[in-house]
Amino acid sequence: MQKPAKKALLLIVALLVSAPLIMEAYTRWSPAFSADMPAPKSSTKHLILLFHGSGGKDNPAILQLEQALSEKLTANDSEVIRYVWSPWSDGRLRASTNGLYLGEKIGAHLANQDIRELHLIGHSAGAWLPDAVCASLRKYNSEPVKVRMTFLDPIGIKGFLDFDWGSQNFGGCADFAEAIINTNDNVPGTNEPLQRAFNIDVTELPHDMSGHEWPVWYYTQTLNGMSLSMDANHFTMPRGAVAKDVTTSAD
Repeated sequence: MQKPAKKALLLIVALLVSAPLIMEAYTRWSPAFSADMPAPKSSTKHLILLFHGSGGKDNPAILQLEQALSEKLTANDSEVIRYVWSPWSDGRLRASTNGLYLGEKIGAHLANQDIRELHLIGHSAGAWLPDAVCASLRKYNSEPVKVRMTFLDPIGIKGFLDFDWGSQNFGGCADFAEAIINTNDNVPGTNEPLQRAFNIDVTELPHDMSGHEWPVWYYTQTLNGMSLSMDANHFTMPRGAVAKDVTTSAD
């Protein structure tokens, strides 16, 4: 082999080997940034934080879910906040890293604000914030806070190479965690049940929308018959278990 051709081949091999490592470093590095923090009322003791996915700050499904949650919560000390974390959510390659960074900041911010019950709901890449919020809140809060998490078709790709991180870890910080999943959409990293949450698989239900958004609509539609109680537990709904809903109509 002539020397120029050999050098070209070695360069190609080096690029093929180094490219995934470069992308992994890029996706796991997040520069420090400042963002507005959620501002619950001083009287709020039961707080629901709703996190949209990448590019989803104005997602109609999330807006409708926010409205449905607000209508269901009637107590004066309860509040729903749809937290807009765009533009930090919108770069899909760094959404996981940015979500973890921002979640830690939110948890520290909420510490010692007299919140006693916290329900964290994340769709798609919004799933990266709840555990970080929970861990930070418990680190800095002087009083115990009961934490429930709801994951709606969560995307769990950490960095560039770890496709299974979310399915193995999401929900671990919560007193109770649940996931509503659709397993046949084309969004990578969203089709596996969560090992640390109770899973509801809605894949077989008829619907006429994006498979990735279907779990959000499903959750909204079933809120009237679904309890938001903070007393839900993993004794009756074990972590890692999967229940298939094949009966509810999407109409």
